[in-house]
Amino acid sequence: MWRKKNIKVGLALGSGSARGWAHIGAIEAIEEAGIPIHYVAGTSIGAFVGAAIIGSSNKGFSGLVKIMVGFKPNGDIQNMVVLEQKETPGLGTKMKDEKFLRQFRDKNPSSFDLKVKKDGGEVDALTGATISTRAFTEAVQIAFDEFMKNRKSITKSDN
Repeated sequence: MWRKKNIKVGLALGSGSARGWAHIGAIEAIEEAGIPIHYVAGTSIGAFVGAAIIGSSNKGFSGLVKIMVGFKPNGDIQNMVVLEQKETPGLGTKMKDEKFLRQFRDKNPSSFDLKVKKDGGEVDALTGATISTRAFTEAVQIAFDEFMKNRKSITKSDN
């Protein structure tokens, strides 16, 4: 079991970002082996096209909510996928639904308030699953903060 603290593991994928998203199965297998991956980056003809960062929150209604968020070079959200959750079927599990996810796409968390509307933010909470929504948005914010903290090092080009 991977137990080293303060070590971040990154996975660099070539051949463009589309293929990078296809590697989710490999990422899950690596994590199942007990090695957490914190950063995923992809390139297209050597140019940085975006990064996928895993964020998680233990504040879901039933505990852990883990997602992978794809960011464009400017920090806008490209896409996201729920990697793990055990929320209430028919309520919190709707965080995987397109209707919920689309409200985040092309938004930049530096200007889009990731709190739910009832907390003064801009996110429409899942009906009957505000706690699950809060955990989801916290995981997105954590992923964004990691992206911003490391953006210079992952976008650096040696060319």
